[in-house]
Amino acid sequence: MTGPRLLLVLWLTILLPGFAVANELLSGTLRKHQSIMLLIEPASGRIVDANEAAARFYGQPIESLRGMVIQDLNVLGPAEIAAERALAAAEQRNFFVFPHRVADGSIRTVEVFSSPIQLDGRGPMLLSVIRDVTGKEMAQGDMLAYQQRLEDLVAQRTADISRINEQRNRQLVYGLLAQGAVIVLLLVVMVSRRRLLLRNREALEQLGAVSRYSRALIEASLDPLVTISPDGRITDVNLATETATGMPRDKLIGSDFSDYFTDPDKAREGYRAVFAKGQVIDYPLEIRHVSGQGMNVLYNASLYRDDDGRVVGVFAAARDVTARKQAEEALAAYQAQLEDLVDQRTTQLTRVREQLLQSEKLASIGQLAAGVAHEINNPVGYVSSNLNTLKGYVDELVRLLGDYRSLVAAADGPAAAQIEQRWRQLDVDFLQRDLVELLHESSEGLARIRKIVQDLKDFSRVDREPVFAMADLHDCIESSLNVAANEIKYKADVVREYGDLPQIECVASQLAQVCLNLVVNAAQAMGEQRGQITVRTGCADDKVWLSISDTGCGMSDAVIARVFDPFFTTKEVGKGTGLGLSISFGIIEQHHGSIEVDSREGVGTTFRITLPMHQPAHVKRVASAPSVPAR
Repeated sequence: MTGPRLLLVLWLTILLPGFAVANELLSGTLRKHQSIMLLIEPASGRIVDANEAAARFYGQPIESLRGMVIQDLNVLGPAEIAAERALAAAEQRNFFVFPHRVADGSIRTVEVFSSPIQLDGRGPMLLSVIRDVTGKEMAQGDMLAYQQRLEDLVAQRTADISRINEQRNRQLVYGLLAQGAVIVLLLVVMVSRRRLLLRNREALEQLGAVSRYSRALIEASLDPLVTISPDGRITDVNLATETATGMPRDKLIGSDFSDYFTDPDKAREGYRAVFAKGQVIDYPLEIRHVSGQGMNVLYNASLYRDDDGRVVGVFAAARDVTARKQAEEALAAYQAQLEDLVDQRTTQLTRVREQLLQSEKLASIGQLAAGVAHEINNPVGYVSSNLNTLKGYVDELVRLLGDYRSLVAAADGPAAAQIEQRWRQLDVDFLQRDLVELLHESSEGLARIRKIVQDLKDFSRVDREPVFAMADLHDCIESSLNVAANEIKYKADVVREYGDLPQIECVASQLAQVCLNLVVNAAQAMGEQRGQITVRTGCADDKVWLSISDTGCGMSDAVIARVFDPFFTTKEVGKGTGLGLSISFGIIEQHHGSIEVDSREGVGTTFRITLPMHQPAHVKRVASAPSVPAR
């Protein structure tokens, strides 16, 4: 028996004779019921009576509520109340939505279902059933449960009335017979019965109106409402349940309630929990429609009992959370997408951080290299100058010694013989040859020092500003192959697989230096057997690429990790400075490109360079590229 149907019991206690209320309108079951009820005098708004649920909700004793007017609870002014009444009429609602203030000062949003009633000797009254909709929706389960109890109560009261009437009639008949007034008594009895029947008919008509009103409230609920017997059979449903399942009422009533869920076992488990705990709150289930579609719901269920406290069944009210479930799934998918994106960005950040670390390493080494190159270049300059001057002096002395030897050979006498002997003792011929070789080796040493200094300058990139111009990448490659031809020809064959490339904006001499470093390294990586160096080019979108592959010894992972570090080399002492790949890395970075390496030990190595066709607007440019120097 649900909350709105309790109006039926209330009207019965007022209108039917023989029902004692003990000077309180909301007595007995109504006073104990959980639905919030107020009896209000329409003219003044004075609260005539309230039940215990109202006292708990408003935080006021019933006696205090009886001394208040409804305006003490409703925070809206007269104009706002009139506007809400007009809105309810326009929306064809049978309830009003008002904000009510409770004892702690908080405001609760309520739905007010009001119905006028007529009380004998007290004038017209307004009975309001109030539903708190601030948080969770009101447990509508009481509606169906109390409707059943109401019907039982009506039947019981009707039987009591009939029994009392029969007893009264018998007493009247016996008294009149004793006085010899049987006919009069019969007339009186007939008139009394007729009046009683008329009152009963009016009460039943009012009972039917209240029952229809309460049923309309149940059917108006958008949430599925169900009453279930202790053996799990459906005893009543509302229209929302028919819509959710796609089954008519007559098919649902009497069937097993768990048949209409996608997980019947979970539904029965929740049903057993109601008997174990007295109620379940927000129990997640999925209603299965006959079409196969599902509706995600949260069930609130509780036991309902008869007047003797015996469990009659379970009332369950469902709230559709399909939209919320879909939103949660969409949020979870979006969260997973974000996590994937974070992983991608983390990987990119790690790569960028490694590149930044390499750039910072090169920058710091570059500053050191610039200083070292400057300090070395000064003494090398005057040593080289002095050595060239000395070479000139030695050449003059050698010519002088040659002339002197000729004069001695033409002369006779002891002096000439002594000079010749001294010449042989000192091995002047050897000294002349060795002196020239020493000067030559010293010049080669100085040339090597200049080369190292130049590499340091190239690495530091502080001695000149690069100037970009349009150039042909193939020309840079061919220039490098020509310079390195002597290094390559005894070790490997060169295979060219060129694509159709447009001219690119670059510093041609620097790219030629990069190609030379890679080609020379590839040649030096060959073993005893003759290998192959493959040079490939191509373009994609707005970038061009160059790869140089060899069939040499390859590199380990540890070597690959340090291959671009400055001064790192795996060559023998004197065969490499460890700056070539570091300089190449810096040049490609300066061209806003990338260089990657792929290598397997015993198989070979591939360096792949990717360059943009056009440089950013801020770089320094000239109209055409200078010729590529041949080294």
